[in-house]
Amino acid sequence: MEKAGLTFMAINDNQAKALETLNVYVMSYYGRQRGDVAATSLVGSPTAVAERIEAFLSRGLDTLIIGLADPDPRQLDLFGEKVLPKIRP
Repeated sequence: MEKAGLTFMAINDNQAKALETLNVYVMSYYGRQRGDVAATSLVGSPTAVAERIEAFLSRGLDTLIIGLADPDPRQLDLFGEKVLPKIRP
């Protein structure tokens, strides 16, 4: 059995905009805010997102399931081009 976690992601160099995107998504998905969204999500610049992923994995997670909070399809490009290369294998 693997240890897995679910989190949501909004990549944006403007932290406030990324957090706003995330809050809107969580509100529409769950119908209410669920605790401190920023503390449990991947939000901010590509570097910040990569650092959070590494922090989650360093706590013993085997799998991290990432849902996109920002509907912009360029989020996947940013993730592949700017986040993944920063994560240590």
